[in-house]
Amino acid sequence: MVAHNLAVCAWPLLLAAAGAGMSSRSSRFACGLVLAGVTVNVSLVGAAFGAYGTSLVPFVAQLPVE
Repeated sequence: MVAHNLAVCAWPLLLAAAGAGMSSRSSRFACGLVLAGVTVNVSLVGAAFGAYGTSLVPFVAQLPVE
């Protein structure tokens, strides 16, 4: 489980380590990848809240940390 979470959370940091900020074009591409990842995650959480309503709140206390 730790390995999965690390892979999911570390890829934006690896973009910087790979030199994504070396040029304007690569920086914009990296920002687009991060924005796409955030959009997918927010959409999934929004869909879950839409399906289950406020009864889901006790189970998503970790969301600000993620």
